[in-house]
Order: sequence, then C-alpha cells, then structure tokens
Amino acid sequence: MLTMVLISLESLPTKAWAIRYTGGMIPVPAYETLQYLSGMDILSAPGLALHIVTSTLVMDTLINAIERANKSKLNGNNITIDRDAAHGIQAGYHATRPLADNAKKKIPGTDINSRKFMEGHDDLDFAALMGVLNHLPLPVIIGLMALQKKREFPYKTIGPRKHHQSEGHIDWTTAITQLASWQVYEGIVPIQQGFDNRIVRHASGQTSKSLTQSELEAYRDWGIARLDQVCAHLSIAPNEYHAWLREQIFSLPETPENPQTVSNQLIQALFNREPDPHEYLPVTPTYQCLASSILGKNTKSVIDMRRLLPRLAKYPSLYERLTRQ
Repeated sequence: MLTMVLISLESLPTKAWAIRYTGGMIPVPAYETLQYLSGMDILSAPGLALHIVTSTLVMDTLINAIERANKSKLNGNNITIDRDAAHGIQAGYHATRPLADNAKKKIPGTDINSRKFMEGHDDLDFAALMGVLNHLPLPVIIGLMALQKKREFPYKTIGPRKHHQSEGHIDWTTAITQLASWQVYEGIVPIQQGFDNRIVRHASGQTSKSLTQSELEAYRDWGIARLDQVCAHLSIAPNEYHAWLREQIFSLPETPENPQTVSNQLIQALFNREPDPHEYLPVTPTYQCLASSILGKNTKSVIDMRRLLPRLAKYPSLYERLTRQ
C-alpha cells in the first residue's frame, strides 16, 4: 500500500498554473505542469504524450468558441470554464497513466507500493493521489477527484457538490477535459468512433482504467449528451459538429494550404496507416514538428524530447525555433 501521507488541502496552491501560447496558438502548459509530466516520464508512452498535445488543442479550441458564445448569452446561460484548471486536469490525469498501467500489469521494476495500490484502485485514484503528493493546485485535484468512479462519475455530478447545486450539476471545467480527450484516438475523430475504439481497448481489463463495456457505453452516452449541450450553446447542429471542429482546427494561424491533404500525409507518417474518412490532425508547423518529435519521426533533426520537455514552458519561443529547423 502506498504510504498515505496526509497533506492538508489548504496547503495546495489555490489557483491553477497559467498556460501560455505560441504564435501558432498551441497551448503551452505551465512550467510546473511540464516539470510534473517530465517527472512522471510521460515520454515513455509517446502515443499518450501526443494524445495530450492533440486533445489539449481540441479543448482549447472548444473553450475559445464557448467563451465567444458566452458574450451573446443572457445571464445564467453561460458555460463557465476555468481554462487554466482544465489544462491542469487534462495533463494531470494523463501524466500518471504509464506508471499506473505498469503497476496494474505488475511489470518488473515497477515500484512495489504502486503495484499494491493498483490492486484495489484505478488510474484516476492513482492520478488524484499522485497529484496531492506532488502539490498540484487545488482546482486540479478537485477535478481529478470528480472523475473518480467512487464519486459516481458520470452518473450524478462530475463536480464537487455545493448547497446551491442541483443533482447532476455539470462542472464544465472538468467536463470539457473529457469531451476533448474522447474525440482524439490518434487523430481527431467523431466521439462515437473514439468510443468504439476505446471499448475494444479498455473493456479487456488490460489497462489501469478497469472499466467494463457497460461503463464505457455509459461514458459514451454521457459524453454525447454533453457535446449536444455544447452544440446548442454554440448554435451548431450536432450532426455538423465534427465538420465545424475541423474548420476551427484548420483555421489556426500558419495552417498550410490544402490542410486535409497535409493532415492525411501526417497521419500516414505518424501512424503508418491510411487515415479514416472522418479523421484529421492539426497541421500547423509547430504541431507537425512536436508530433513527429514525440513519436521519434522527425526527419529534419534529432530532438531529445526528454531533455527539451522541462524547458518548453519556461521558454515558449522554443516551439517556434523547432519548426524553423
């Protein structure tokens, strides 16, 4: 059993660490967040590291659209999201997956305390515990805990219950992290397609998520319902949402001409397969360079991402320098 170090929640930072942006509008995690990701050796799972980059960009695109729509809504009809906390939650619950998966599978060399802890817990329990032990900000810890099955996600509320909140209150700061992540399965895909793939992968019980097929189907239905709410807020028909998101992603600064063609070529290069009919990726120079470097397929230069990772947030200009090599 992991040593349960009791750390008062009052001792944690009360405000989420702030993100920044590059010229290509790629969100740059806070320096502290990248240090945490580096410490958890996220690059030992390059596919997961790329998933964080892609889903973070999807999430930020959604938050931008929601904030624009909020300006035209009457009081009380806004969707309120703490952008910095959402980015922290997104990174926080993915950061510990490699360690949690190894502990669940009892991979030789994995910390024995982690292995014992994972005998009775899942990846989100592990993420919340490691977040507290590593002093992640309180809003991030609250978001990680809200996602735990033992707190009945997604059946009741996904946010902390308060006296003025009704049953089933939606904490959109936490919800948006899931909606973005569930739309990424290597490339950006419709949420239904993403879940079809996840059901095959996770329902086998071979990962730290410990989810049954019925639980995954419940997540899917909950996610589609929340996405429908977002569509209504943005005045988009649900059946037009995926095309709308593609247009937003392909409108990022520095996106080349014929972005779908470039996206198809990038998917072929990164994943050694043909893209699915409705699949795409961002194609800004910054994203292409990061994706290729993370997966070890950067043909322009050899980039040691393990050495580079802790420096990227401290010096955001490094993103631009990478793309110019």
